[in-house]
Formats: sequence, structure tokens, C-alpha cells
Amino acid sequence: MLRFILFAALAVAAWLLVKKLLAAAQSDDEAQPKQADVQTMKRCAQCGVYLPEAEALEKDGRHFCCADHRDQFHA
Repeated sequence: MLRFILFAALAVAAWLLVKKLLAAAQSDDEAQPKQADVQTMKRCAQCGVYLPEAEALEKDGRHFCCADHRDQFHA
């Protein structure tokens, strides 16, 4: 009977240790931002709003949030 209790205690301890190690490894992965998630932000030359570079429209080296602001801009 004592051997069964000892075996059960060791099994529970091993299960808790594995669970804790898996949780720590998963939280480390979530803590580091992925490079693909980081984007350069550009400011609209007309209204000043910031938007991702991939969404910005460019004309003469300036960035704009929409086609109307691009067309209306006067330097």
C-alpha cells in the first residue's frame, strides 16, 4: 500500500512539473513579438494621422492616408 501511495505522489509531482514547464515555454513564446507583427508607421502629410506604411499612399516622397488627401495636398 505504501508503494502505491509513493508511486501516486511521484506521478502527480511529475505531472505538475511537466505542466509548469509547458506553461513557462508557452508564455516565453507569447512574450516576444514576432517580427512580422511590427510595422513602420507613416504620417499623412495632409491631416497628420498615422497609418501603417503598407497602407499609405506615396507621392513625391510624402505619405498620405487616402487618395483625396494625396490629390488635395499643396506643398
